[in-house]
Amino acid sequence: MVLIIDSAGKIKKAYLTGGILLPGSGGGGVTSVTATTPLSSTGGATPDISITQATGATSGYLSAVDWTTFNSKQDGLTAGIGISLAGNIVTNTLPDQTVALTAGTGIGVAGTYPNFTISNTSPSSGGTVTSIDVDAGTGISVSPPGPITTSGTFTVTNTAPDQVVSLGTTGSGLAVTGTYPSFTLQNTLPDQTVALTAGTGIGITGTYPNFTITNSSPSSGGTVTAVTASAPMASTGGTAPNLSMPQSGAVQDGYLSSTDWNTFNSKQDALTLTTTGTSGAATLIGSTLNIPQYSGGGGASIVRLTGQTLTASSWTLVSGYYTYTFSNVNITVNTRVDFTPDNTSYLEVTTCGMQTQVTVAAGSCTFFSLFPPQTNITGEVTIFPTI
Repeated sequence: MVLIIDSAGKIKKAYLTGGILLPGSGGGGVTSVTATTPLSSTGGATPDISITQATGATSGYLSAVDWTTFNSKQDGLTAGIGISLAGNIVTNTLPDQTVALTAGTGIGVAGTYPNFTISNTSPSSGGTVTSIDVDAGTGISVSPPGPITTSGTFTVTNTAPDQVVSLGTTGSGLAVTGTYPSFTLQNTLPDQTVALTAGTGIGITGTYPNFTITNSSPSSGGTVTAVTASAPMASTGGTAPNLSMPQSGAVQDGYLSSTDWNTFNSKQDALTLTTTGTSGAATLIGSTLNIPQYSGGGGASIVRLTGQTLTASSWTLVSGYYTYTFSNVNITVNTRVDFTPDNTSYLEVTTCGMQTQVTVAAGSCTFFSLFPPQTNITGEVTIFPTI
């Protein structure tokens, strides 16, 4: 049986195998069709079966719009060499790697990363072909045999020309005459009779190729005796079937639950990285992550300490905040200290809730965080002059 379902999830028509439309005007047969969530049925002998669209609060079918939204989301991340993943925290475990090039024979290398100069120190020492050979396949011969090591010519010959081509006549109703390349194929059993036999409640009139098939017992009760379903749907069968569909999972096809819909809908959209500006904190707005291209130097009265590390194990819980003491002789009670994380520490700073508030004392300052960092935080410490 074939079910025709419209875009709203409702059954419009039902066909038996062979294309016969079921009139469905008589009694008997299927007397009641129920359905299990997220499917629904109006019940009775002429049920309307439907399925609602899945939302954050309702299980149901997955709409094309939601499918496009979910398909555009960030795939699961896999840590490569020098990268570690802990939840949604990405950490560079191999920063500041040394890049070096080693010169091989006839090659010269000068300079340091990222500027190398590679030169050919033996431009006239090219290679020379010393031997050429040819392998012969079936029906082919090559002379002379063996490789040519100085100069010469290979001769390739077809040793099996003019092969016989024939057609068998083992097929039923088929005769073959003639020889290659001219064959004649003849249908020896033309005009075969085509007849249709009517089953119970079916009438057939006409002859091949024009037949008329009618339901000769339109009021003799329902003709649906069993309802089956294809995965991921399931049916209990019989005259009062229950149609159901399991919830989809990692190894199960099925309907999308509202819980999974909320999980998918809450995932981070694919990120777009920008590098606008040369100062200030990095920002994440929607799916755009902007990390300024920080520049070094500055005025003589401002001290910029790049490549500083706030060790994860050195944070201490004090009065509801986790604190970290940073020492430097340029810090006084009248200076202002800012910390700018580098690209690899931005997510960790956001996750642990590192505060912009910094307290200063003679020779040191204190940074504050809502939660203890799980990994070391690296970045630039900027010490501003007396304020």
